[in-house]
Amino acid sequence: MIGVNAIACVPRLAEAPVGEQAAWATHGGDLARAPSAEEALSTDLEPAWTWDAGRAAAGPIAIGDSVVVAVSTDRRIAVLRRDSGQLIWRARLKGPGASGPLFEGETVYAASGDRRGAVHAYGLLTGKRRWSRAVGPVVGPLALGEATVYAATTAGSVVALDAERGHVRWQRSFTGPLRSGVTHVGVHLLVASDDSLYLVRSDDGHVVASTAADGAPYHPPAITGTLLVAASPDGIVSGYALPSLERQWSLDVEAPVFGSPAIARDTAFVVTLDGHLWRIPLNTPAWARAIDLGYTVRAAPTPVWDGVLIGTVAGDIVFLRGESVEPVWRASVDGPIEVAPVVDRGTLFVIDGRGTIRLWRSATEPREP
Repeated sequence: MIGVNAIACVPRLAEAPVGEQAAWATHGGDLARAPSAEEALSTDLEPAWTWDAGRAAAGPIAIGDSVVVAVSTDRRIAVLRRDSGQLIWRARLKGPGASGPLFEGETVYAASGDRRGAVHAYGLLTGKRRWSRAVGPVVGPLALGEATVYAATTAGSVVALDAERGHVRWQRSFTGPLRSGVTHVGVHLLVASDDSLYLVRSDDGHVVASTAADGAPYHPPAITGTLLVAASPDGIVSGYALPSLERQWSLDVEAPVFGSPAIARDTAFVVTLDGHLWRIPLNTPAWARAIDLGYTVRAAPTPVWDGVLIGTVAGDIVFLRGESVEPVWRASVDGPIEVAPVVDRGTLFVIDGRGTIRLWRSATEPREP
């Protein structure tokens, strides 16, 4: 593990990869919030490396073919080599990190969330700052699309910035603070306030649909096709049609939900604070069923090819198959785990409660789905 104290310049401690072909342009890796759904995970996992990203993660890490990017709540952005966990560069943001990073092409984007909140762009492999634009306190994840970076603020605005230079393309104000960041879907953006969902055009911010929300959706929804699934700390999970935002169904899961739903295999996976894992069939939501895991959980669930991963407040990471509550694999780290684990090409990434990125690799080759 390599680490240095944060300083004004951008340290470069490990050789950068030649290039990065992948992109991480959506919060959580994809709109379904289930980037690991087709991943096979071995139960023969070995720790590979750890790296101290800061006091706590500001959101999910961004994972590429050759790099891992993290933003912390103590004003740090860092890019690591995926193969070794060595630090390529690190920079200090102007305020506390407000969300996980996104990257596409040669640029990585991050947001800060204090009263001087801003959106920042850096060279992904060089650490060179390309631009920084003050927008006010950013809330929730950024969104990328159509050569534009989108940010929501606690003051109730959505700001669209030119991805190359950071110029403001448009800004739209809403009544009351926004809560779950911005989700880019097709030619639209989805944003949420304390009591409403809004669908706006991504090219000019014009509102095309709105609806009263079932509770305050503090985390980004999951989207598959023309269905949006949102969950709230009020314990309500609801499905809405896109682009009309007409409510299709609503389910009371009887306890607060603090993570996004995850959609895989025509099922919405939701885990409640009191540790009930719900599987909601999208075609027949009335057939939803729950199992009691016996843990306290704030992070979203992680569906994989043949099961689901859960990270708990106590710091347990458990891999469950089928309806069993007995883990087929378990590890313990510092809690609380508040960001969903990610499996990418058989490799498990976890951010623990102290802001440490932990990586496990399979000792044997994983099965192919």
